[in-house]
Amino acid sequence: NPFIHKLDLSVEYRPEWANKKLAFDLDVFNVLNQQVKLQTYPFYGGQGGYEPSYGRALVVAPYYGYTAPRSVRLGVRYDY
Repeated sequence: NPFIHKLDLSVEYRPEWANKKLAFDLDVFNVLNQQVKLQTYPFYGGQGGYEPSYGRALVVAPYYGYTAPRSVRLGVRYDY
């Protein structure tokens, strides 16, 4: 399987008017939205001949054989 190159970005904003106790967060996971196989079916064939599942992605929960698609998380925090 190829290497997985995943780009995640995060930004935080703390306004001055809230004495920097309030924070707004934005996280973006898998910015490039590259979905790569995590595992593949390893067996080419056997005594019965060619295995049709060879090279297909194995179903591994929760992503069903591929890396997770792009997702966004928003957050608000208050430090007291």
